[in-house]
Parts: sequence; structure tokens; C-alpha cells
Amino acid sequence: MVFNKEMIDLLQLLRKRFKEEQLGILQLSNPNVLDDMVTMATLSTCHITKDLAYAAIQLADLSLSRHDLDPPESHSLEDQDEKSAYRTYRGQKILVEDKPRRTSGEGSSGKVRMYRGQVVAS
Repeated sequence: MVFNKEMIDLLQLLRKRFKEEQLGILQLSNPNVLDDMVTMATLSTCHITKDLAYAAIQLADLSLSRHDLDPPESHSLEDQDEKSAYRTYRGQKILVEDKPRRTSGEGSSGKVRMYRGQVVAS
């Protein structure tokens, strides 16, 4: 497909924005550049990037609306449960465990001995 100057400028601007958001590299020489642009714009969280992509879609005469670029939101309890059950520590997902409850027989003074972040038995 042959693009005009305005379309090429928009695609170059989108390529920079996608690279900044670490969504991938938009190759202008790719014959499926518009499909790649739509998929990356759908993954983007920035509204400015989505608006620029929508402007490029309008210039290309594609039949997509601005709402098609927004990913479908899922409010399922499993996703929220999964997000809250893990936390990221140094790039790794760690299962978050509830703090262990102390029994009444264990140290009633309220003091807990700690050594390097671990509870030490007294």
C-alpha cells in the first residue's frame, strides 16, 4: 500500500511511542504494518498513542472505531485473586502468604526475635 507524507509521519511517531512503551518495533517496510499498528495500539496503555493510532486508521480508511483499540476489560474474581496472590520481587513472581498467626502459648510478651528478616525461635 502506498502511503502519503502525513501517514508516514504518523507511523514514524507511533513507532517511537511503541518503542518507548516497549510494545515492539513497528517496521514500516512490513506489508502488514497497519495490522501490527492496530495490535500494538490495543496493547498500549497510553491514550495519546491510541489517539494517534486512530488518526492513522482514519487516514488509511479502515473500518475500526476508537473503542476497538481499547482491550476488553475483565473484572473476574480469578484475575483479581491471581494478581493479589503474587507480588514481583526482583523480576520474579512470589506467592504472598498470610502472616502466620501466633498461638497464645507462644511468647506472650509480644516481642519477636528477628535475625536477617526471619523469626528466630527463642
